[in-house]
Amino acid sequence: MSITLVIIVFVLLLLVLAGGWKLFSATSESVEPETVKDLPVSQEVRLDGRNFLIAGGHSELEAIKRWLCDKGAGVDIVENGQLAIQTFLHSSVDYDAVLLEREMPVMDGLKTARELRKVLQLNDLPVFGLTMQAEGEQRDDVFWVVAKKAGMNGVFVYPSEREKLLSVLAARKKLPSGF
Repeated sequence: MSITLVIIVFVLLLLVLAGGWKLFSATSESVEPETVKDLPVSQEVRLDGRNFLIAGGHSELEAIKRWLCDKGAGVDIVENGQLAIQTFLHSSVDYDAVLLEREMPVMDGLKTARELRKVLQLNDLPVFGLTMQAEGEQRDDVFWVVAKKAGMNGVFVYPSEREKLLSVLAARKKLPSGF
């Protein structure tokens, strides 16, 4: 290893330890660090006029749909990623965001996110991963990192991060390019 490389690594390490440079954090706070904290509680949040596509096969998705519809949103559910891609190709609905379950038959959430970004060029569309976990189960931070690389804007654990999901969905419609 050259001395230059050693110096660069040392300086970067010092910056990280001093807090002058933040490394990527694999926590849900990375999704919307400024806006999530300041948003109103879910009783006040309305999603009137917003449309969401949810892809997955988990039985909890119907409960998520009812919950979002109660907040005024339009919600469509498809069983897998391939159907999500077909929906974007053939539907006249302008979706404000898509929620992709991690594990799906035919095409999983990661591959679907990649297809939405690279093939369909939907770079302004907020894409979020959705995992269903039992109460008290640990969050899978490795999935968060992989999901971000696949083009997702964040990952939510349902039902434990339900309020955070609602806050993020209410906070914005389309993302600016390069988000």
